[in-house]
Amino acid sequence: PMAASLHQILFVGFGLSVVSGILLAPNQPIDQVWDKACRVPDSDFLDGERVWSPRPHETMDIHTLPASFFWGDINGTNYLTLSRNQHIPAYCGSCWAMATTSSLADRIKIARKAKHPEIVLAPQVLINCKGGGSCFGGNPAAAYSYIAKHGIPDETCQNYEAVNGKCAPYGVCETCEPGEPPQPLQPGTCSPVLNYTRYYVAEHGFARGGAGG
Repeated sequence: PMAASLHQILFVGFGLSVVSGILLAPNQPIDQVWDKACRVPDSDFLDGERVWSPRPHETMDIHTLPASFFWGDINGTNYLTLSRNQHIPAYCGSCWAMATTSSLADRIKIARKAKHPEIVLAPQVLINCKGGGSCFGGNPAAAYSYIAKHGIPDETCQNYEAVNGKCAPYGVCETCEPGEPPQPLQPGTCSPVLNYTRYYVAEHGFARGGAGG
């Protein structure tokens, strides 16, 4: 199978934790909001960091960074991929998978200088293959570890279903014939695809994200 290698650094904040869009004070018990969370409170890589290059905060003076910067509008060009809703078509606590695949897809789009077609990675594969969690929540750092080891296809291989599915062979990459009347838009006979493009993470680790961090 073809493979594309990417560099990805996971940026983490300091002083506050973010859980499913909820800001927690440093000492606030997680069980106070865990019923609303879709990611673990302490995210870490399964096999440790994979960092060989200098980290961003080691090669730049963060005090010289601009006050604002938006990849969605760089001289009129949008380098960000589409915004997604983890709860469509059904409720699913997959923010950990959505965030990971979207950040990597953005990195791909930036590296490709916003060329078409836009590559959207498949969060459903992470859910199906337990690559960091499930629809009951997960660990975004573990998702990077999974992608570094196994790679991940784009969404033309595996559409997002918002369910806890099964992994290989159908749960990674499959193709389906159209359904029979009266439901031609429903999947018909499906078969696994064994030769497909995988995208990998070359490096992942923690980096400082602010002047005071």
